[in-house]
Amino acid sequence: MASPSLLVALKEELVFFEAGGYGHKFRSSWRPTLVVRDSPTCLNSRSASTRPCPDCVLFPLVPEDKKHWLMPCHQVPLNAAGETISSLYATTSQEKLDEVFRPWLRATIQKIEEREATP
Repeated sequence: MASPSLLVALKEELVFFEAGGYGHKFRSSWRPTLVVRDSPTCLNSRSASTRPCPDCVLFPLVPEDKKHWLMPCHQVPLNAAGETISSLYATTSQEKLDEVFRPWLRATIQKIEEREATP
């Protein structure tokens, strides 16, 4: 069973995403807003002090062999092809990333809700 806080965090991420949260400059004008890293979901998005990624509610979604990476949340597989936020940033546009991220987010929320609804 998933943590209730994971479901809440994913729902908040979806609201942020669909409200155009990634279409706005966040920290500065010199770089785009990074998916997940610059959202309210990230422990470090608005914090003056850095918190360790293992404290993040999304950390359980990160594959074991990628948990030590700089931004582990960018290593979560988003589809059957194994694309991640990191791989999509390296190979494609923000629009393509959005096209992969939104369905993953909705599907993950739905899976958790279905699991929690099953007695």
